[in-house]
Amino acid sequence: MISREDFIFTVGFSGNTAIVSKSMTNRFKRLNAQELAEKGFFKPAVFMAYYDESPEDLEKVLACYNEGNKYPLESVEKLRRTFGLLENVDDIDRILYI
Repeated sequence: MISREDFIFTVGFSGNTAIVSKSMTNRFKRLNAQELAEKGFFKPAVFMAYYDESPEDLEKVLACYNEGNKYPLESVEKLRRTFGLLENVDDIDRILYI
């Protein structure tokens, strides 16, 4: 199972390998989902809210995203798809740090 911090700062996937930004993890691991979104880090914010099972945080991230975006998204589901949220974290069996 992938850790919370590794999941939040995953930049992509290669098969069952999560590619994690070590520098982003070290620099921003103390922020919450809304703070990440306010800094423009929407992907980690979405991943954090999902991992924490917080629909309220997903709504806050969506509102923050739509506030500063010319093309707003209509739903949390579209936000999740936009940032490539992997639904089944149990499939991840390896971590690659970059």
